[in-house]
Amino acid sequence: MSLFSLPLLVTLLLHGVLIWAVVHVWQVPEPPPNFKKPEFVKATLVELKTKAPEKKSAGSKIKKIDLTANKKDNTAELKRRQQKEAAAQKARQIKAQKAKDAKEKAAQQKAAKEKAQREKAAAQKRALEEARKRQQEALDKALLQEEMMLAEQAETEVVNSYKAIITERIISKWSRPPSARRGMICELVIQLVPTGKIITVNITKSSGNQAFDRSAEQAVRAVDQIPELQNMDINTFERNFRTIHLQFNPEDRRL
Repeated sequence: MSLFSLPLLVTLLLHGVLIWAVVHVWQVPEPPPNFKKPEFVKATLVELKTKAPEKKSAGSKIKKIDLTANKKDNTAELKRRQQKEAAAQKARQIKAQKAKDAKEKAAQQKAAKEKAQREKAAAQKRALEEARKRQQEALDKALLQEEMMLAEQAETEVVNSYKAIITERIISKWSRPPSARRGMICELVIQLVPTGKIITVNITKSSGNQAFDRSAEQAVRAVDQIPELQNMDINTFERNFRTIHLQFNPEDRRL
Protein backbone atom coordinates (compact mmCIF):
# COMPACT_ATOMS: atom_id res chain seq x y z
CA MET A 1 0.00 0.00 0.00
CA SER A 2 1.33 3.43 -0.88
CA LEU A 3 1.98 6.26 1.56
CA PHE A 4 -0.98 8.23 0.33
CA SER A 5 -3.51 5.44 0.77
CA LEU A 6 -3.43 5.30 4.60
CA PRO A 7 -4.38 8.95 5.29
CA LEU A 8 -7.12 8.72 2.73
CA LEU A 9 -8.50 5.60 4.42
CA VAL A 10 -8.43 7.22 7.87
CA THR A 11 -10.28 10.25 6.56
CA LEU A 12 -12.99 8.13 5.06
CA LEU A 13 -13.47 6.19 8.37
CA LEU A 14 -13.81 9.37 10.40
CA HIS A 15 -16.40 10.78 8.04
CA GLY A 16 -18.36 7.56 8.24
CA VAL A 17 -18.40 7.58 12.06
CA LEU A 18 -19.53 11.17 12.09
CA ILE A 19 -22.43 10.48 9.75
CA TRP A 20 -23.56 7.46 11.84
CA ALA A 21 -23.53 9.50 15.06
CA VAL A 22 -25.66 12.26 13.50
CA VAL A 23 -28.22 9.80 12.25
CA HIS A 24 -28.52 7.41 15.28
CA VAL A 25 -27.28 9.24 18.34
CA TRP A 26 -28.22 12.92 17.86
CA GLN A 27 -31.87 13.56 18.97
CA VAL A 28 -33.86 16.76 19.71
CA PRO A 29 -34.59 16.89 23.54
CA GLU A 30 -38.23 16.78 24.56
CA PRO A 31 -39.60 19.66 26.66
CA PRO A 32 -39.92 19.12 30.46
CA PRO A 33 -43.32 18.07 31.92
CA ASN A 34 -44.01 21.38 33.67
CA PHE A 35 -43.52 23.45 30.47
CA LYS A 36 -46.25 26.07 30.12
CA LYS A 37 -47.42 27.52 26.86
CA PRO A 38 -46.72 31.19 26.48
CA GLU A 39 -49.66 33.55 27.06
CA PHE A 40 -50.50 36.06 24.44
CA VAL A 41 -50.65 39.78 25.38
CA LYS A 42 -53.90 41.54 24.48
CA ALA A 43 -53.37 45.09 23.24
CA THR A 44 -56.04 47.81 23.54
CA LEU A 45 -56.00 51.07 21.48
CA VAL A 46 -56.10 54.07 23.78
CA GLU A 47 -57.03 57.52 22.42
CA LEU A 48 -54.69 60.20 23.65
CA LYS A 49 -55.94 63.76 23.90
CA THR A 50 -53.55 66.39 22.64
CA LYS A 51 -52.79 69.18 24.99
CA ALA A 52 -53.86 72.59 23.79
CA PRO A 53 -50.95 74.88 23.09
CA GLU A 54 -50.32 77.50 25.68
CA LYS A 55 -51.25 81.01 24.75
CA LYS A 56 -48.41 83.34 24.57
CA SER A 57 -48.61 86.77 26.01
CA ALA A 58 -49.45 89.73 23.84
CA GLY A 59 -45.95 91.10 24.22
CA SER A 60 -44.24 88.05 22.74
CA LYS A 61 -43.49 88.16 18.97
CA ILE A 62 -44.36 85.22 16.75
CA LYS A 63 -41.86 84.62 13.92
CA LYS A 64 -43.68 83.69 10.78
CA ILE A 65 -42.01 81.93 7.84
CA ASP A 66 -43.44 83.02 4.48
CA LEU A 67 -43.11 79.96 2.24
CA THR A 68 -44.76 81.73 -0.70
CA ALA A 69 -41.92 84.27 -0.86
CA ASN A 70 -39.38 81.61 -1.77
CA LYS A 71 -41.83 80.20 -4.26
CA LYS A 72 -42.34 83.64 -5.80
CA ASP A 73 -38.60 84.24 -5.87
CA ASN A 74 -38.04 80.88 -7.56
CA THR A 75 -40.80 81.62 -10.04
CA ALA A 76 -39.37 85.06 -10.79
CA GLU A 77 -35.86 83.60 -11.16
CA LEU A 78 -37.17 80.87 -13.42
CA LYS A 79 -39.05 83.46 -15.45
CA ARG A 80 -35.92 85.62 -15.74
CA ARG A 81 -33.93 82.60 -16.84
CA GLN A 82 -36.56 81.68 -19.38
CA GLN A 83 -36.66 85.25 -20.67
CA LYS A 84 -32.88 85.34 -20.81
CA GLU A 85 -32.76 82.03 -22.65
CA ALA A 86 -35.52 83.18 -25.01
CA ALA A 87 -33.62 86.43 -25.68
CA ALA A 88 -30.40 84.47 -26.27
CA GLN A 89 -32.25 82.07 -28.59
CA LYS A 90 -33.78 84.98 -30.47
CA ALA A 91 -30.36 86.66 -30.72
CA ARG A 92 -28.88 83.41 -32.08
CA GLN A 93 -31.73 83.13 -34.58
CA ILE A 94 -31.25 86.75 -35.68
CA LYS A 95 -27.50 86.19 -35.99
CA ALA A 96 -28.05 82.99 -37.96
CA GLN A 97 -30.60 84.74 -40.21
CA LYS A 98 -28.22 87.64 -40.78
CA ALA A 99 -25.43 85.20 -41.62
CA LYS A 100 -27.77 83.37 -43.99
CA ASP A 101 -28.91 86.64 -45.61
CA ALA A 102 -25.30 87.79 -45.95
CA LYS A 103 -24.34 84.47 -47.50
CA GLU A 104 -27.26 84.60 -49.92
CA LYS A 105 -26.47 88.22 -50.78
CA ALA A 106 -22.82 87.34 -51.37
CA ALA A 107 -23.88 84.41 -53.56
CA GLN A 108 -26.26 86.67 -55.52
CA GLN A 109 -23.59 89.32 -55.94
CA LYS A 110 -21.11 86.66 -57.07
CA ALA A 111 -23.65 85.21 -59.51
CA ALA A 112 -24.47 88.70 -60.82
CA LYS A 113 -20.78 89.50 -61.21
CA GLU A 114 -20.11 86.24 -63.02
CA LYS A 115 -23.14 86.85 -65.24
CA ALA A 116 -21.93 90.38 -66.02
CA GLN A 117 -18.48 89.01 -66.83
CA ARG A 118 -19.98 86.36 -69.11
CA GLU A 119 -22.17 88.93 -70.83
CA LYS A 120 -19.20 91.27 -71.19
CA ALA A 121 -17.07 88.46 -72.61
CA ALA A 122 -19.89 87.47 -74.97
CA ALA A 123 -20.34 91.11 -76.05
CA GLN A 124 -16.61 91.46 -76.64
CA LYS A 125 -16.61 88.21 -78.61
CA ARG A 126 -19.57 89.39 -80.70
CA ALA A 127 -17.91 92.76 -81.26
CA LEU A 128 -14.68 91.03 -82.30
CA GLU A 129 -16.57 88.70 -84.62
CA GLU A 130 -18.49 91.65 -86.08
CA ALA A 131 -15.24 93.55 -86.57
CA ARG A 132 -13.65 90.53 -88.24
CA LYS A 133 -16.77 90.08 -90.35
CA ARG A 134 -16.76 93.74 -91.43
CA GLN A 135 -13.05 93.54 -92.10
CA GLN A 136 -13.52 90.40 -94.17
CA GLU A 137 -16.47 91.96 -96.00
CA ALA A 138 -14.41 95.07 -96.70
CA LEU A 139 -11.54 92.89 -97.89
CA ASP A 140 -13.86 90.82 -100.05
CA LYS A 141 -15.44 93.99 -101.41
CA ALA A 142 -12.04 95.46 -102.16
CA LEU A 143 -10.94 92.24 -103.83
CA LEU A 144 -14.18 92.12 -105.78
CA GLN A 145 -13.80 95.73 -106.84
CA GLU A 146 -10.23 95.06 -107.82
CA GLU A 147 -11.27 91.98 -109.75
CA MET A 148 -14.08 93.92 -111.39
CA MET A 149 -11.71 96.74 -112.21
CA LEU A 150 -9.20 94.31 -113.64
CA ALA A 151 -11.98 92.58 -115.54
CA GLU A 152 -13.24 95.93 -116.83
CA GLN A 153 -9.74 96.89 -117.80
CA ALA A 154 -9.28 93.59 -119.53
CA GLU A 155 -12.67 93.90 -121.18
CA THR A 156 -11.92 97.47 -122.17
CA GLU A 157 -8.70 96.36 -123.76
CA VAL A 158 -10.54 93.58 -125.58
CA VAL A 159 -13.32 95.96 -126.65
CA ASN A 160 -10.84 98.58 -127.81
CA SER A 161 -8.91 96.00 -129.74
CA TYR A 162 -12.09 94.77 -131.45
CA LYS A 163 -13.26 98.33 -132.12
CA ALA A 164 -9.89 99.03 -133.68
CA ILE A 165 -10.39 96.01 -135.91
CA ILE A 166 -13.88 97.17 -136.87
CA THR A 167 -12.65 100.73 -137.53
CA GLU A 168 -9.77 99.45 -139.62
CA ARG A 169 -12.14 97.23 -141.61
CA ILE A 170 -14.51 100.15 -142.28
CA ILE A 171 -11.71 102.54 -143.27
CA SER A 172 -10.28 99.90 -145.59
CA LYS A 173 -13.65 99.86 -147.40
CA TRP A 174 -13.97 103.66 -147.56
CA SER A 175 -13.65 105.60 -150.81
CA ARG A 176 -12.87 109.27 -150.26
CA PRO A 177 -15.20 111.62 -152.08
CA PRO A 178 -13.65 114.70 -153.73
CA SER A 179 -15.45 116.99 -151.31
CA ALA A 180 -13.98 115.43 -148.19
CA ARG A 181 -11.91 117.79 -146.06
CA ARG A 182 -10.01 117.61 -142.80
CA GLY A 183 -12.11 118.08 -139.68
CA MET A 184 -15.19 116.37 -141.12
CA ILE A 185 -16.73 113.89 -138.61
CA CYS A 186 -19.68 111.65 -139.22
CA GLU A 187 -21.22 109.72 -136.30
CA LEU A 188 -22.78 106.32 -137.01
CA VAL A 189 -24.78 103.73 -135.03
CA ILE A 190 -24.11 100.16 -136.05
CA GLN A 191 -26.08 97.13 -134.85
CA LEU A 192 -24.62 93.63 -134.99
CA VAL A 193 -25.50 90.06 -134.02
CA PRO A 194 -23.18 87.62 -132.17
CA THR A 195 -22.01 86.17 -135.46
CA GLY A 196 -20.48 89.58 -136.24
CA LYS A 197 -23.04 90.30 -138.97
CA ILE A 198 -23.84 94.02 -139.43
CA ILE A 199 -27.61 94.33 -139.69
CA THR A 200 -28.22 98.10 -139.60
CA VAL A 201 -26.25 101.30 -140.14
CA ASN A 202 -27.67 104.75 -139.30
CA ILE A 203 -26.13 108.20 -139.36
CA THR A 204 -26.81 109.94 -136.04
CA LYS A 205 -24.78 113.08 -136.72
CA SER A 206 -23.94 114.45 -140.14
CA SER A 207 -20.60 115.93 -141.04
CA GLY A 208 -22.39 118.62 -143.04
CA ASN A 209 -21.30 116.99 -146.29
CA GLN A 210 -23.75 114.52 -147.76
CA ALA A 211 -21.15 112.90 -149.99
CA PHE A 212 -18.89 112.32 -146.97
CA ASP A 213 -21.77 110.90 -144.93
CA ARG A 214 -22.84 108.52 -147.73
CA SER A 215 -19.26 107.35 -148.22
CA ALA A 216 -18.95 106.50 -144.51
CA GLU A 217 -22.26 104.59 -144.51
CA GLN A 218 -21.30 102.70 -147.68
CA ALA A 219 -17.94 101.73 -146.15
CA VAL A 220 -19.70 100.17 -143.12
CA ARG A 221 -22.12 98.27 -145.32
CA ALA A 222 -19.24 97.05 -147.44
CA VAL A 223 -17.65 95.39 -144.39
CA ASP A 224 -20.90 93.41 -143.82
CA GLN A 225 -19.48 91.08 -141.09
CA ILE A 226 -16.78 91.02 -138.43
CA PRO A 227 -15.93 87.29 -138.02
CA GLU A 228 -13.65 87.91 -134.99
CA LEU A 229 -16.75 88.68 -132.87
CA GLN A 230 -17.90 85.05 -133.08
CA ASN A 231 -15.31 84.01 -130.47
CA MET A 232 -16.28 86.78 -128.03
CA ASP A 233 -18.03 86.10 -124.71
CA ILE A 234 -21.75 86.71 -125.17
CA ASN A 235 -21.97 89.03 -122.18
CA THR A 236 -19.07 91.12 -123.42
CA PHE A 237 -20.72 91.24 -126.86
CA GLU A 238 -24.08 92.33 -125.43
CA ARG A 239 -22.48 95.07 -123.36
CA ASN A 240 -20.20 96.47 -126.06
CA PHE A 241 -21.00 95.27 -129.60
CA ARG A 242 -24.72 94.78 -129.87
CA THR A 243 -24.83 98.48 -130.69
CA ILE A 244 -21.69 100.43 -131.68
CA HIS A 245 -21.43 104.20 -131.74
CA LEU A 246 -18.71 105.07 -134.25
CA GLN A 247 -17.13 108.41 -135.13
CA PHE A 248 -15.88 108.35 -138.70
CA ASN A 249 -13.06 110.86 -139.18
CA PRO A 250 -11.28 111.29 -142.55
CA GLU A 251 -8.11 112.27 -140.69
CA ASP A 252 -7.68 108.53 -140.07
CA ARG A 253 -6.75 108.38 -143.74
CA ARG A 254 -4.38 111.33 -143.39
CA LEU A 255 -6.30 113.51 -145.70
